Amino acid sequence: MMPNTYTNDLTRNVFSQSMGQFFSLLINLFAIALAARYLGVNDFGVFNYLLAVIVILTKLVDLGIAPNIFREYSINRALELINSGILLRIFTFLIISILINLF
Repeated sequence: MMPNTYTNDLTRNVFSQSMGQFFSLLINLFAIALAARYLGVNDFGVFNYLLAVIVILTKLVDLGIAPNIFREYSINRALELINSGILLRIFTFLIISILINLF
């Protein structure tokens, strides 16, 4: 009986995604520890505040569009989707940048 290649591909993809997430978290842990040691208490607090603002802004700019565009592109292979997604992200980035600068 032939092995199911879909199951093998799925297992390999899940494993590689999990390992990628693990290594990303490990690198982030060391980077934050080094930043805390180098910056000191006050500057590290400012750094964390700016990091939190950036994370919130990136979520607002993305609007959850990236996974949808990736899914639709993998189905249709239409470059119009990528172009539309890039333009939409640039447009939302400009709007949010203007709003942040006004406040």
